[in-house]
Amino acid sequence: MKKNLILVFLVMFVFFGCSKKIETRISTPPSTPTMITEDDRNISIIQEGDEKTLEIKEPSIMMPLPKEIIIKKEKIAVVFASKVVGRYGNDAVNTIIAYSMLKEIDFEIKVYDTLHETQDNIEQAFNELKYLGFTKVIALFANDNSVLYIPNNSIKVYIPTLHKKNAPSFAGSNVIYGSIDYEEQFKQLLNFSNGNLSEIYNTDKISIIFNQFLRKNGLAVSSKYDVTNPTINYKNIFSTNTKLENSTLFINSTVLQTAIVLSQLRVYEINPQVILSTQLNYNPLILSLSQFEDRKSLLIANSIGKVHSKLKAISTLLGSDIEYNWVNFSTLVGMKELLFINDQNISGYTLQNNQILFDITIYKPAQYSFVEVSSPQQ
Repeated sequence: MKKNLILVFLVMFVFFGCSKKIETRISTPPSTPTMITEDDRNISIIQEGDEKTLEIKEPSIMMPLPKEIIIKKEKIAVVFASKVVGRYGNDAVNTIIAYSMLKEIDFEIKVYDTLHETQDNIEQAFNELKYLGFTKVIALFANDNSVLYIPNNSIKVYIPTLHKKNAPSFAGSNVIYGSIDYEEQFKQLLNFSNGNLSEIYNTDKISIIFNQFLRKNGLAVSSKYDVTNPTINYKNIFSTNTKLENSTLFINSTVLQTAIVLSQLRVYEINPQVILSTQLNYNPLILSLSQFEDRKSLLIANSIGKVHSKLKAISTLLGSDIEYNWVNFSTLVGMKELLFINDQNISGYTLQNNQILFDITIYKPAQYSFVEVSSPQQ
């Protein structure tokens, strides 16, 4: 009896001792506990004379970690000039964090503010990043020539704010461009035109792109109005103006200015056949700043693709708008491309010759939301 008690005590001691040691060796998720059977233990019976003792040796178990919990650490850098692109740098960082949280990516992020887009500042940033071992960079530049200062080396660079067709032809091959194409948006919008073109603008850059696009396609506007001046008298433009009546009116202005123009058109009873706008006015503010009756003839082009609702929620919590801010959406695309992730959470684009080509959808700002329009007849 005494021997049996000793034997039981020995078995319990060895079993619990073994279990404790095995726990420290094996890292598995709580949902997949490690099961150890009798076959896993080295059990032998030792006989000395008339007495038998049970010997249980600690098993030697080598178990690989499940693939889903082996996380590769990624290093992502964000380079931007705060004096040029302002808050876009912070937005990009929040977008990257949101995507990393969704995909459960273990990452290290370094933010490098060059202040200005000078050659010395940009080269210094990329030399330091290379020294620190960063091989993936999202750069937010406004000047097309800035790409000339990016070393053509092992660092892969994604620029959401520039388009390849505007970049110098001898820029580095390690750069992917992610800007939307306003010319392509104008091309899609012209499908809704009656041919009698007019323009109202307060954004010089987009207006220049618009008029260059028209010249290349042998088109021109019959009337053009600059409303940049905040003290402009709309009565002088609209009270006796008949050129805008029944025209295809392109509005190349910011959301607030567009809302003002739309209201003035109705005040002076001017009725264009259709009012067309680019990405500038794909913004929920247009729904709140303008009356529904004012925007009934308005159509807006959009190049922002679809993202998963969970990703939208995370981004919103972090203060990053990926549903209406195209730079943030393009930054998401950059993360996906730099990390070579096959992700169905982000769609609506293709990569071709180092340029992201975004799908373009035409929307009508309805009473409370944007409604997709597939043909001019709608």
